[in-house]
Amino acid sequence: MSKSRLYLFVIIFSVIISGFIVYNNPDFIFINPFNTNLNIENSSRIAADKNGNRYIIYDSFKKVLKINSSGKIEFIIKGNSDKPGRFALAWDITCDNEGNFYILDYVTDSSGLKVESESIKMFSSSGDFVKTVFVHSYDDNKPDMESNFRKIRYYNDRIFYYYNDYELMHIGFINPQNGENTELKSINIKEPKVNVVDCDFLPNLASIAVITQKGQILLSKYNLELKEIYTSSMSAIKTLPSIPWRVIADGSLIYFADAGLRKIVKIDTNKSGDEKYTYSGDTGGAVRSFVLTEKGFFAVSDSTIVEGDFEGNIISESAGRKYSNMIILLRWAVFLSSIVLFMSCIFLFSWLYIFVFEKSFSEVFVQSVMIITAVLITTIIVLIVAITTLTGMYKENQFNNLKYITQLSYKFLDGDTINKIQHREDFMNRDYVTVRSQLHSMFNENKDEWNEDYYGGLYTLKNDDIYVLMFFDDSTGINFPYRENYKTSPFKDVIENGSIVGVEENDVYGSWMYALGPVYDSKGNIAAILEIGKDLNAFQVRIKNFIINISKEIITVLIILVLVMIEITILRNVFKNRTDPETTENPFGKFPVEIVRMLAFVIAFSYALPVSYTPLMMREILRSTGTSIFNLSEGI
Repeated sequence: MSKSRLYLFVIIFSVIISGFIVYNNPDFIFINPFNTNLNIENSSRIAADKNGNRYIIYDSFKKVLKINSSGKIEFIIKGNSDKPGRFALAWDITCDNEGNFYILDYVTDSSGLKVESESIKMFSSSGDFVKTVFVHSYDDNKPDMESNFRKIRYYNDRIFYYYNDYELMHIGFINPQNGENTELKSINIKEPKVNVVDCDFLPNLASIAVITQKGQILLSKYNLELKEIYTSSMSAIKTLPSIPWRVIADGSLIYFADAGLRKIVKIDTNKSGDEKYTYSGDTGGAVRSFVLTEKGFFAVSDSTIVEGDFEGNIISESAGRKYSNMIILLRWAVFLSSIVLFMSCIFLFSWLYIFVFEKSFSEVFVQSVMIITAVLITTIIVLIVAITTLTGMYKENQFNNLKYITQLSYKFLDGDTINKIQHREDFMNRDYVTVRSQLHSMFNENKDEWNEDYYGGLYTLKNDDIYVLMFFDDSTGINFPYRENYKTSPFKDVIENGSIVGVEENDVYGSWMYALGPVYDSKGNIAAILEIGKDLNAFQVRIKNFIINISKEIITVLIILVLVMIEITILRNVFKNRTDPETTENPFGKFPVEIVRMLAFVIAFSYALPVSYTPLMMREILRSTGTSIFNLSEGI
């Protein structure tokens, strides 16, 4: 084998291997391999298997990571995608005994505020997609923000769930082998879609615990009626406000995360008085999810992973984790493979230049390459500047609209009525319903095209801290802690100066762009802070689709432009070489045969223009008349 062929073999082999590694790990291409730690933000759910591995949903439901028993990250699965084997938004997660895990995935509409479908997807212990176990879609009455399937838990080869509609709360299970859905029990609770915060139960339904928006914990034993065993008005710690938020039922023991106390509380229902309560230490924030272990619990708040027990101890607390050695090696492999792929392509081009083109290119080829390069560079620069400018203008216009609506809307809210809503138990009382109706009427219940993707919320100030009073979807209830020390937040200008401000931020529920403005009572004092906003992720998706569509049009125009310029270059060379003696004795006289290229190009281009309108006209005819030709589909 000659040296030149050996070089070619090595180069092609390098391109194939490095290209394979890069292609199969696209998520690692633009990640800094020197960064070996991950700070986990906007965590929402946690699950654990029998081997001590933990699975956490974070980044506003868009990512799932696995932390092994050594405390290192084994893999990260990115969602927010409609690609096969991915998920859109991970609402909940659970594990089976073999190390597989299941994601309760839901897909929203273009507004980002309505759930179109829910599904349960199965992944292996290594993070590979296995199959979709179950799918439930909505045509009408799409849920707001949160799915109707609210929790999944794996027990005895079945995936148990509870499901809220507007009349009943349903408990059932799904067979992961065939996707068969079996309903076990329907519980009559007033408007469970609005009033139920969380529910947990034993597989045999011997114990069912429900948390309501009024701050109650209701318990049913052995199919008896639900009875109140706890309420916010009688806090486990008398000096602190209590907001039961997440619950786990374990026979006579009930565990709940309290967003007000910032603790996880264990209730022994066989005891009474203060003896029935035991607590964890301060979890550092509102616990979004927790699971029980032999020694205590694992929990996540917005940006913290906590391990603790019920003797008041927090064993470990960390907002970050180190990647496992395997992930670090893989990221380095992708990083180095990207470099090898780039260099191999250069070497392959050099080999072709030396041995195929014999160190020379035709003048037309060089000119064509220069034309294409110049057009590409110019187009990329213009696109970046234009898209950045247009996106900024569009976003600024959206913020201005939100501020205008906020300025006009807060006058329709009754500040005196807002002042009467003080306690968790006031949820859905007469004053709450009055203010809620005023808030919803601002958007005409999202029934119009112009306001279908708007949402609203109200906040109150207590001791320099910001609390949620209500959201348009009633997802958090009254007095849910939101921001500590308003002076370091966007609320500062609203509270101190009465300003209307625009904010762009991420939280555990997603990405948002919104405006904040004051709501006054009859005495001129600020009764609440009004928030009106839109889903930022949906906004970014629209911008992305706009960029993709305009890029397709620009690429089409560029291809035609480049072809025209290349043909003009060839034609110029024809006239330039018309005095060449070798071309003076041909059927075309003193011009070479290449002059026909331009004529053929013009004829083909002229013919293609009217023909290109045929499918467009056919689609318009099909849509307007509803008829088809030979019953063929519109695509054909």
